[in-house]
Amino acid sequence: MDNVATMSKRKMLGIVLLPGFIPRFRVLFGQGFAYIPFFIALVYRCVRLLPANHPYLNPANMGRFGIRNVIGEAANHLVLSRKNIDQILLFLLIIVGMIIIALQFLLVGLGLFIQSGYAFPQNFNEFFVTEQPAQDIAFILLDMVFGVPEMFLSCVDPAGGAVCQNSFGQDILISADHPTLGGQPYTQFATWPWPIHQGLHQLFALFSYGMMVVAVIITVYFMITVIAESAQSGTAFGRRFNKVWAPIRIVVAFGLLIPLVYGLNSGQYIVLYAAKYGSGFATNGWIYFNTMINEHYHEDMHELVAKPEFPESATLMQFFYSAATCASMYSMIDNLDIRMYAVRDTLQAPSHFEIGPLGNGMADGGVTGTVDYNALMGWNGQSKQIYFRIGHRSQNDYPSEKGHVKPLCGEVTMTLSDPREPGESEPGTETLQRFYYWVIKKLWFNAGHMQAGAVPNNQRYDQLLADKHSSELDDSLLQTIDEPSDEWRTDNIERMTELFSEVLTGGGGPDPVNGNAIDAMMNSDTWDLEADLIASKGWAGAAIWYNRIADMNGALTSAVFNIPMPTKYPSMMEYVAAKKKQYDQEVKVEERFNPNLPNGDVITFPDPQRDYAKANAMWDAFSFWNKGANATSVYTTPSGNIFNDAVMAIFGTEGLYDMRNNEDVHPLAQLTAIGRALVESAVRNMGYIAVGGSAGFLLNSLGLTGAGGTAKVISSFLVSITMVGLTIGFVLFYVVPFLPFIYFFFAVGGWIKGIFEAMVGIPLWALAHIRIDGEGLPGNAAVNGYFLIFEIFVRPILIIFGFLASILIFSAMVETLNSIFDLVSANVGGFSMTTEKAATIKQIEFYRSAIDQFMFTVMYAIIVYLLGQSSFKLIDLIPNNILRWMGQSVTTFNDERADPAENLVGRAKMGAQQAIGSIGGGVKSMVS
Repeated sequence: MDNVATMSKRKMLGIVLLPGFIPRFRVLFGQGFAYIPFFIALVYRCVRLLPANHPYLNPANMGRFGIRNVIGEAANHLVLSRKNIDQILLFLLIIVGMIIIALQFLLVGLGLFIQSGYAFPQNFNEFFVTEQPAQDIAFILLDMVFGVPEMFLSCVDPAGGAVCQNSFGQDILISADHPTLGGQPYTQFATWPWPIHQGLHQLFALFSYGMMVVAVIITVYFMITVIAESAQSGTAFGRRFNKVWAPIRIVVAFGLLIPLVYGLNSGQYIVLYAAKYGSGFATNGWIYFNTMINEHYHEDMHELVAKPEFPESATLMQFFYSAATCASMYSMIDNLDIRMYAVRDTLQAPSHFEIGPLGNGMADGGVTGTVDYNALMGWNGQSKQIYFRIGHRSQNDYPSEKGHVKPLCGEVTMTLSDPREPGESEPGTETLQRFYYWVIKKLWFNAGHMQAGAVPNNQRYDQLLADKHSSELDDSLLQTIDEPSDEWRTDNIERMTELFSEVLTGGGGPDPVNGNAIDAMMNSDTWDLEADLIASKGWAGAAIWYNRIADMNGALTSAVFNIPMPTKYPSMMEYVAAKKKQYDQEVKVEERFNPNLPNGDVITFPDPQRDYAKANAMWDAFSFWNKGANATSVYTTPSGNIFNDAVMAIFGTEGLYDMRNNEDVHPLAQLTAIGRALVESAVRNMGYIAVGGSAGFLLNSLGLTGAGGTAKVISSFLVSITMVGLTIGFVLFYVVPFLPFIYFFFAVGGWIKGIFEAMVGIPLWALAHIRIDGEGLPGNAAVNGYFLIFEIFVRPILIIFGFLASILIFSAMVETLNSIFDLVSANVGGFSMTTEKAATIKQIEFYRSAIDQFMFTVMYAIIVYLLGQSSFKLIDLIPNNILRWMGQSVTTFNDERADPAENLVGRAKMGAQQAIGSIGGGVKSMVS
């Protein structure tokens, strides 16, 4: 009784408190589904697939057997014969119905667990059909290769009704020089399909008809074989003959071989449709991928741009300090009005513009004849250089000079990375060019100073220098002048760097610049890839947006390195340098503008008193910036070690060694930025070496006081070092950014080649169906052909998977390398932080010498390059090997080709070394 009472209590509590899920599931799946196998057994009994007394037909046995048991038992009683066609059809219909039910349960489950935010395709078209085929790169390639009208409907096919466009949405037209079709879409150049396509179609048809003859011969052979085996074995059709599949295979083989439209047989159309729908599948997948990340794309764009370091700027300040002193001297001595003009050839009108002072704040003033940046660029006419001359203008006195301006006080050249007018040029590049134009005006009207500083009587230092040296003409006592302090000079350099940083990354900047070059570059329509690449260009254009990381960083770095540079010093200084070479070929570089000879004599001038006063004043201004090597580098001073100093001068300490400081920047952007910086530095320094003959700029930066003979030897050494930088920069900037594009584009080309292989192989695949033995439609011989067609269908989306995998793995590996590289390099160099803390004599100052930094940075770049090359191979490796997951190892032509990037990089480096070596040899000869 106790047990009964206890059970009653439990049942009562279970009924009241518990929902009873488990009993209900047990009834539903344990008992409710037991009727299904019994009903299926009754259906099979109707067509005699189960005998009348079979246990599965007894209602008492329900629940003891399942669906698999019933279908298996019916299969044992199924005889494949024309007489039993009703049994075969019903048997198959039951299986198909069960599969449909299972799929419905699967889709319901997916609907329950998949988030509603994922906009998955709802029908066949959304999965496999490309909505914008006209500009789809894959379809354009297929139309250009196979020329089948109305198949892919790209812009190549007139039936598509579209004109082919480039990646910027601009129509591709025939050259205007063409006598009859100039300016028309290039697709109208010839009738399409092109003659080569028509010939190819006829060749395909001929091949199909030839293989059809072979198929007839093979079929006759098998008919004779069947008759012979029937007579030998006494069994109808022989023992090998598959009565169900052999006839079907023969019909399929001939059906695949018969040419239809344009000379292509049905098997070849199957291949083309597999390519079409596979391409659409990949394109839709690529679009869905980008749709999901689009909301955060611009938030993460900063990771695609590396911040370049500001190039050396003290030389520009030194020049303007000397030029301003020059102008003050001419004003005091000759009463000559010296101004700065933007000039060009006198045949172009107007040939000059006066550059007016800075007005309210940093904006352009309202001085007559002045020009702001917008007007300057409109006047420039898209020339790559703008020349700013500081001198006296007279149309009568200087008819042959640019703008009729004689550069008495020098000339500065501003190289433009983007010479287009505002509104058309790249916003990031335009921001930097505005800043550099502002710097030119700022330094001219402030006499080489970024900040005025305190001087006696509120005069500028250039005016004080002019007062001092002009007083010599009156034979009066020389005026004294306290030179600006070293701190004042350093403050000006730091102020220039601060302003550059503000303009580059935001947070202020001078009016009217006041911009953010990196944000402007990232937000430019040129890098907006959604409309023209993601949707219209299809999956085959996926690598283009990644390659634009290099374009964007290259454009920004080029704009940074195009800092205005003096191309002519004041004419009196140039006169002194030329005269000193006449007196002594062994002139010290830092003394080339000193009018006083070592023996105490003075250079001969046309007007000894007046010209000497001018030259001596300009020499005082120029030499001020030479103290402490401030005119050579923003970041470093000579150490006395020629190799260390050469590395610093040529490559730039901060620019090269701080590559890894951009930790949140994409690795490809890092490599691109440093590669471009190396190229720009090397090209610039080669120019100095070539033009200066004795490598004056670089030797000056090294603090060398050797004679001209020594300079020639050192110049040759500097050329060799510069060649190293140029080679490394070539690989990092021009080759590495192309790696993902190269691998991807070759993968696309390999897919096209695989399709062409299939088009040729289809007739042979059709012949492989003609077999009398074996099970199934493919038999043992034709099964690989089905997998090859499936490979054509699935390869595009697998290439996309490989592409994304390479990007993710490359980024993860480089970020990890960046975080541990300091520890690795320290251990390799034998430096121990633990030992350093306990040591009496500190070795920290030797932890990173210039040579160490240079070598480790080169090693870092090489490691990242190797990581990129190995990662981007996944674009090929995944599609080539993925079918092994289906138990197949079919290979195409694409699987056996050599690595394109390795060949390209190897040949590019070899060619670069040869070409750069020749350039270096020429420069060495010129220096000698």
